[in-house]
Amino acid sequence: MKTLLTATLALVFCACSSRPVVRSTEGRERWTTPASAFTDASSARKKIILDVYTDWCGWCKRMDRDTYADSAIASYMEEHYLAAKMNPEREGSLTYSGQQVSHADFARGLGVRGYPATAFFNEKGELLTMIPGYMKPKEFMLVLRFFAEDIYLTKKWEEYAAAEQARETGTQ
Repeated sequence: MKTLLTATLALVFCACSSRPVVRSTEGRERWTTPASAFTDASSARKKIILDVYTDWCGWCKRMDRDTYADSAIASYMEEHYLAAKMNPEREGSLTYSGQQVSHADFARGLGVRGYPATAFFNEKGELLTMIPGYMKPKEFMLVLRFFAEDIYLTKKWEEYAAAEQARETGTQ
């Protein structure tokens, strides 16, 4: 009986701590599954942001706490993106380009080699880029705007980032 109770408590703890809950400004859950994001992106006319994380990753937890929870980031993402989270170390699959693929294989296909990693897709589900590592809110907002506002179609990242930095410091 004691073993069963310990196992049940461990299972509940893992289920509760496995994925941080980040709520929108209206209090609803704003993260979806990759499968739902790819299914809904076209009709929602929104790009997809995919947060690839693991349960043990300290930088993933920090990105949730500092970046995704930032009110400006949360608000902007909610307006412009379908936001999905995926832990490739857990079971799960999705259909991408007509093929059923596991989360682990999908992450490998994106080129994920460490965590956190953030992938951006257009409304058709086509990969725009995959960015490895933690990003602070300020730099993350630049990336969000670069893709959401289709700036990537007319400018290179370096040109855009330099112009934004010059605008911010008043050295245009």
